[in-house]
Amino acid sequence: MGLHYGTKESGIVEKNFIDSLKGGHYKIWIIFFILWGVLFASCRVSAQKKLSQGNENNRVPIQLTLSGKSLMPIILAKNTTPRNEEAALELANYIRKISGAQPKILRGLPSESPESAIWIGIQPGLEKIFPLENLSFSYPEEILLIAKNQHILIAGRDIYDPKQMWAKDQFGKKTIEDIQQEYGTCNAVYTFIQDQLGVRWLWPGALGEDFPTEPDLSLTPFRYRYHPKIRDRSGILYRMSLTTNKGSSEEKDWVRFQRSQLSSAELFRVHHAFTQWWAKYHAKYPNIFALQPNGERTFKSDPQYAKLCQSNPMVWDLWLKDVENQLVNNPNQTTFNASANDGWTFGHCTCANCRSWDGPGFNWEQPNLSDREIHFANVLSQKLSEKYPGKNYKVVIGAYGYTRTAPVKERPSPQVILMNTANFLMRGQAPDENRELSMEQYADWGKITRQMAWRPNLGNPVGGQAGFPDIAPRQAARDISYVDSIGCIGLFFDTYWGHWANQGLQYYTLTQVAWNPQINVDSLLEDYHQRAYGPAAVIMKQYWEMIEITRNDFVADEKNRFRFMNIYKQYDSAWFEQAKKRLQKAKELVKNKDSKYRQRIDFADFGLQYAALTVKIREQMAISEANPGNKSSNQQVLAYWNDMKQLQKTAPRFAVYFNVTYDKPKNRAMSGLHPMNSLSAKVKKSLKDTKGFE
Repeated sequence: MGLHYGTKESGIVEKNFIDSLKGGHYKIWIIFFILWGVLFASCRVSAQKKLSQGNENNRVPIQLTLSGKSLMPIILAKNTTPRNEEAALELANYIRKISGAQPKILRGLPSESPESAIWIGIQPGLEKIFPLENLSFSYPEEILLIAKNQHILIAGRDIYDPKQMWAKDQFGKKTIEDIQQEYGTCNAVYTFIQDQLGVRWLWPGALGEDFPTEPDLSLTPFRYRYHPKIRDRSGILYRMSLTTNKGSSEEKDWVRFQRSQLSSAELFRVHHAFTQWWAKYHAKYPNIFALQPNGERTFKSDPQYAKLCQSNPMVWDLWLKDVENQLVNNPNQTTFNASANDGWTFGHCTCANCRSWDGPGFNWEQPNLSDREIHFANVLSQKLSEKYPGKNYKVVIGAYGYTRTAPVKERPSPQVILMNTANFLMRGQAPDENRELSMEQYADWGKITRQMAWRPNLGNPVGGQAGFPDIAPRQAARDISYVDSIGCIGLFFDTYWGHWANQGLQYYTLTQVAWNPQINVDSLLEDYHQRAYGPAAVIMKQYWEMIEITRNDFVADEKNRFRFMNIYKQYDSAWFEQAKKRLQKAKELVKNKDSKYRQRIDFADFGLQYAALTVKIREQMAISEANPGNKSSNQQVLAYWNDMKQLQKTAPRFAVYFNVTYDKPKNRAMSGLHPMNSLSAKVKKSLKDTKGFE
């Protein structure tokens, strides 16, 4: 006799069971059920006891340090990466800064497993220390933080080739060491330092670093798993990215701590893919270039703008050769650019084959070249997959100019990433900005692909390039959340150069929101002001909100993308006086407090002085432009420039990146701010019309 629950014989089993009771076997069955009940109750009590003990252990605080003494070593996997070693050392240093205790750093599992430890990265033996925990990863850059049973795990998905952990910089000159394809563990460490230890990196350098002090450092048990959907965050402050030769070491540290530098998809090494092709190939392969309306394949404008005959197979072969060369410089590279050259209003191919790729209803009056561009990308992605099977390499293509509008019929393959230049970050509704239209265009592309990176041209709406406080952190956060909801795997902002005194709050917001687009921005900003300014947090919040509101009002009211040239109309002496009073009040509030608060207010104060002098220069330049040939006006401009040179001598480190502003008067960022860099006739006409121009 047997019981087979859930089988087709269940009816027969039930009948046999009843027959056995009729046959006098009921006593045996009674004894069986009593014993089974006792056993079940015993097991249940034991399980509940173990569960209760586990829950109790999970409620006990985990003590990292006590009375300034370290209680937990940091243990790295025996064969970990140099980047993970660096992150572990930084973790140990921050524990020391907070508590006064320096944890030991060990490589590999000791002969005797410690009673408590901080484990960095997935390594052998963890399944015994963290039983029943899922220690695997399913998503790119996924991180896992666990604190339980007096142990802490800080780990993430790491992908790398031990034999090829290097790459050339973006110029192909300097070799960058310790390159990985994914840095999950590093970003997990920086997340732990920020979220669990309470460290803030407000801007680069010691003054921007803020951390609590606590000799008895402990944590409540917790578990946290996360993966960022925006996988290329290195382009937010690209001067400080891993593969550039620009940016100070402190700035590069800052973007790494913000989890922006070590991202897993570097999409923006080059913005236009074929700028050197005319010089390299036009003599040998003239037919690879665009057929012009006059029947010739010539190009008389700047060679870097030369367009291609994208339907010519020779173009595909030469592009694959370029890919081969790129892999020599960076064997870890997985994305390859095929974005058309700039100068999008002219020079496109008119040959029959390229025209056959255009969408239905195409006309040159209002051209939409997106179908052609996506067809080209799809061909290249197929060729790429055939040449490098199993590598999952991807083609990056641009949505820019005549390709900003989504295609009519073509659809990008899964191996194509769209670099979308929808210009709505920091923009207004001037005729040549049209923020709302750009947002609609991004959304239209999102209906056919989520493989998009957002690369808006920032322009110079309110003087951001010149170091002016052109910031709108709340709008920027909303915009990143917007593209994230539609589909966004990367970000690139072309002119955030490191003007920290006036724009640091914007940079901080951008990097935090890029890591987590769902973050509560109001809470983020509240925390920033509190940590930066302590007793003066409220008045400094008012100061920065005054800047943000004034900026947004100026963008809304002055419907011209060259509005910065009229900056003196919005930011007059009364405005600067009001801002100065707020800073003075803040300084009074931090008297006899920690000196870092006063120094941080002074940092903001330098930014205000810089902005005020820039406005004076622009106002005097406007007078000079209205009275050409007036030497006294130009002399006054130069006198203000001399004042700026004197102010520069007092600049706190990182306050302004003078290398692109007042150190170089002919730089494009300084247009309209020096007699040698006066406004063009086109810009003057636009400002006079107050309508903008195409």
